[in-house]
Amino acid sequence: MRLASRSLRLSTVLAIAACSGDSATEPSESNAPTTYSGVFATFNESGSITLVTGNPATGTLVGASAAALAQENGSTASLAAGASVALTGTYNAGTSTFSLTGGGYAVQASIDASAQVTGTIATPSAPTGGSVVALSAASATSRKTYCGKFSQTNQKAGQTPETGTLNVAINNTVIRGTAIQTGGDGAGPEAIVLSGTYTNSTINVSWNSGYGTATGVFNPNPVGTFQNQDGISGVWFANPC
Repeated sequence: MRLASRSLRLSTVLAIAACSGDSATEPSESNAPTTYSGVFATFNESGSITLVTGNPATGTLVGASAAALAQENGSTASLAAGASVALTGTYNAGTSTFSLTGGGYAVQASIDASAQVTGTIATPSAPTGGSVVALSAASATSRKTYCGKFSQTNQKAGQTPETGTLNVAINNTVIRGTAIQTGGDGAGPEAIVLSGTYTNSTINVSWNSGYGTATGVFNPNPVGTFQNQDGISGVWFANPC
């Protein structure tokens, strides 16, 4: 999938903005806690994450479902399917940042002006390169998380296809996701951030300022195709986390 050129790091994609015209709101300035729901991915772990503002701030990591893990290539997650890890720490309202730890896991994340969370995660088995994304949602029914994989389909004869994890969070029409290549040429422990929309039953996301794009539909779970500027193309699909 060649998520990014070799020189690109996670910091270069944190500024990707989701498409305009969504239902996201500004981060809450009240004392009432705000909940953010999303996904995380490392080179060998995957799942959903919930973050709650306050002092102390709290969070929960949940390992991807058995169905999702079965899809993901080379998954050796130490966080078993459905297993959870409780996180505690701080939320700085002045800088809109989380700092949480628990069970050997550490999350550093910030909320932008569109109420979207982006950050990093360090795990016992993957101390660097992990990514966290999340969205605010007024109700549990409007936010959904999906964990899955991507796989190159246009590799040359004898070439190992580029494969990896692709997870997304959806809140009404807004999509935030993260992906990490785990197999094939260019595989490495650095995740990237996906941003886009879900409208008219169609998923549209991009990364690295249009370096790559992916589209999809629900059938009944997300499934679609991707391509990037290096000519790599393939399919992706996911199950509820």
